[in-house]
Amino acid sequence: MASQQQQNQQGPDHSGGGNLPDGGAVFTPEELQQAVATATVQVIAPRLAQPRLRAWREDVAQEVAIAVWEARDRFDPERGTLQRWVNAVAANKAVDMVRSLGREALLSDDGAEGRSPAEKLEAATAESPHQRVEVDRAVVLAEQLAIKEWLDPVMAVCEQVMEKSAYLHAYLTHYRWDGCVAEAARHMPTSDNQLREYKRQLELHVQVVDRAMRAARAGKPASFAVLRDCLPGEDTSGRWTRQVADALAAWPGRAEDMTVEYLAEATGWEINTARQRRPKVLQLLRVAATVITRYDELTGGKD
Repeated sequence: MASQQQQNQQGPDHSGGGNLPDGGAVFTPEELQQAVATATVQVIAPRLAQPRLRAWREDVAQEVAIAVWEARDRFDPERGTLQRWVNAVAANKAVDMVRSLGREALLSDDGAEGRSPAEKLEAATAESPHQRVEVDRAVVLAEQLAIKEWLDPVMAVCEQVMEKSAYLHAYLTHYRWDGCVAEAARHMPTSDNQLREYKRQLELHVQVVDRAMRAARAGKPASFAVLRDCLPGEDTSGRWTRQVADALAAWPGRAEDMTVEYLAEATGWEINTARQRRPKVLQLLRVAATVITRYDELTGGKD
C-alpha cells in the first residue's frame, strides 16, 4: 500500500502549468495554479487535517487542477471568481478523498482523545490564519447530509452487534457531548477510562460494520480473507487489528486457541498488549461474520 500511496501522491506534474495546455482558456495555467494553491490552504488542508489524511492533500490539489482545467470552457467570470469556483471544486474533491480512504476517518481521534469536534476543528484551523475563511453553508450542509446518509444504517447495525452498555455510553459520548470524554464523564456514572474504552470500541465497530456491509452487498462470503479485509485498514489507528488477524492466519489451530505468547512473538508486542488485543480482534471478526451472514436481518432490507 505504501508504494501505491507514493505513486498516487506523485501524480502528474502540474508545477508551473506542467501538462496543462493553455489554449482557449479565460484564465492562464499560472492563474489556475495560484488559485489551487490558495484553495489548498483555505479548503483542502482544513478538511484533510487529520495526520493520516494530510499526505493526500497534494493528490487532491492535483485533482482539482485537472478538473477545473478540463472544464475551463464552462467558466463564466460574471457568475463568480476563479477562486470561488476552485474552492467549490476543492471542497467536493476533499470529501471524495475522505470517503475513498474509508469512512473510519470520520470517527477517529488520532490522539486527540477527550476533545470535542469543535475543539479539533479549532486546533486544525489554527495552523494558519488563512484557513479562517467564510464557509459555504450549502457545501457544509451537503457534507453533513452525506455523512448522515452513510452513518445512520451503520450505527443501526452497531447497536445490534455491540454490547448494549458499551454502545449506549459511546453513542451518548459522540452525539450528546460531541465526542468529548471528559464532558461525558461528568454526566454519566462512568469513569473517563471506561468511557474512552467504550468510545474506541464504537469507532472500531463502525469501521468493521461498514466494511462488512459493503462486503455483504457485493455478495462476498464470510471467509477469513474477507473478514480480515473488514478490519480497519493499514493506514488507520486500528491497523494493529490486522496484525492480530495475520497471526491468526498463521496459527495452526483454531483461532480461539491461539495463545497470547504466540501472538506476542508474532507481532513483537509485550505480553500484556497481546493479551488485551487478542480478544478484541476475535470479537471484531465475529462481528464481521455476523454482519455478512445476517445482513438482511440486521438491516431489515432497508440498506
